[in-house]
Amino acid sequence: MNKFCSNCGEKLNEKAIVCVKCGVPTENYVDQKTKVKQPGKGLGIASMILGIIATWYSFWTLFIFVCILAAGEYFLIFEKIALGIIFLMLPMTLLIIGGTLGISSRNKIKSGINLTGLILNFISLVLCTLSISILSLI
Repeated sequence: MNKFCSNCGEKLNEKAIVCVKCGVPTENYVDQKTKVKQPGKGLGIASMILGIIATWYSFWTLFIFVCILAAGEYFLIFEKIALGIIFLMLPMTLLIIGGTLGISSRNKIKSGINLTGLILNFISLVLCTLSISILSLI
């Protein structure tokens, strides 16, 4: 079955995307354009969700450590290690996974979802670092 260009009438190959004579896109071009998906968008969403959870949890961890410091409580080194493991393991794990997903997604980092996820994970990292600093003072 022969195809012809809708613009100039040139005979086309059945798989042609554009007319070789006038450059007008064919029906195949439209079909290919609609099939294109944005790869990696799910990874950006996962990065953003993990960033939200990690930031929320890091904030409350920092708040708890500041309250302990303000109350004048002091702990032994083993108690500090236990507090660090209990309160900081989850947000640190989430921010590492979320940051990795945000960077490894195939979308450009400039897209909104990936950038939001990376910023939230960075904020969580800063909060965890502050929490560790305060934990060393307790």
